[in-house]
Amino acid sequence: MAALALSSAARQLSRSASTIFMREVSGSHKLTIDVYSASRKLPQAWWAPSQAFEVAGYSWRILYFPNGRRQEEGDDDCISLYLELVHGGQHHHPPHTDPVQFKFSLLDQAGDPVPGYSRSKELCAFWLHPPSGPIPTGSTTVPIGFDGFVKWKDLHESGALKDDRFAIRCDITAIRDWPEPDDNDDGAPKHGADVVIDVAGETFDAHGWLLAARSPVLEAELLALTSSSKKEKEKEGAARRVMKIKGMEPKVFKAMLHFVYTDALPQELEQDGDDGDGVEMARGLLAAAHRYKLERLKQMCEEALCRRIDVGTVAATLVAAEEHRCQALKAACLEFMARPGCMKAVMETRGFEEMKATCLPLLVELLVKQLT
Repeated sequence: MAALALSSAARQLSRSASTIFMREVSGSHKLTIDVYSASRKLPQAWWAPSQAFEVAGYSWRILYFPNGRRQEEGDDDCISLYLELVHGGQHHHPPHTDPVQFKFSLLDQAGDPVPGYSRSKELCAFWLHPPSGPIPTGSTTVPIGFDGFVKWKDLHESGALKDDRFAIRCDITAIRDWPEPDDNDDGAPKHGADVVIDVAGETFDAHGWLLAARSPVLEAELLALTSSSKKEKEKEGAARRVMKIKGMEPKVFKAMLHFVYTDALPQELEQDGDDGDGVEMARGLLAAAHRYKLERLKQMCEEALCRRIDVGTVAATLVAAEEHRCQALKAACLEFMARPGCMKAVMETRGFEEMKATCLPLLVELLVKQLT
């Protein structure tokens, strides 16, 4: 009987669990062809590459064939476009990319796709190096694209060509396995991290492709770092970008990074409460979400602050709502302050004194609401 109980306990102790996080990561690149008439004079199958660009942690480039890719009769009156994998990123070890789908679109003068001039490829994989055996279906070691993307005559009639130039856009979506969070405060895994972020002397490790996928502002900052020559080397010899963030407390950035990896607020904000630390964190996180254009996080912070409106917090929260263009939060604060008896109590708080000194238009708006 004792042996049976021990066996049952051993089976329970051996249980484990894990989660595979799958997300769609998208990006785009605009390529402009200048002096188009000159490229038409080039030999058939001649091509020119775009500059390399990053999407979903991979580096790509577009190959432009002004007179077609195939050296066959009748194929020299069209433009061919192909997408090519340049490399798979500094820390990508599998032999092929994640599943990828992409689309080329001819753009009009306003930068919008011209109807009828977009071509798409369904999910496929680009190999980082030739495999030892047969290439699986849907995978390739060569560029993928379209031999006859658009005919010269159709390009002229589309209205996309102006001043001897036109533009196309390549939209790429990869279905990636999201890095599984580690059991640490910020939730960011350390394996494969290729960016070091310095916030007031405190450093955080992160994955550049994920930051770029979540925030267009972080994407622009990472691209600027990539093009610069200032890169630090880790002990293992891998190049790592170092980003410095100013005007933010480390604890707020840690909470923002937690959201980037988990889609969740810090635990102190997930539940209702009137604690001062929670309100301060929510305001700081709201400012960070506005700064880095994390719209979902911004909405979650608005909701957390709405649940924490009281006499002592409402004035400062109203100022934050106005500064970061949070209309729902602003309306909730004004409604609270307009309640009978609330205004007098709020006027005695430090937050109200700061509002009078820094945001006079809000005070005027509040007084108007009181009179109507």
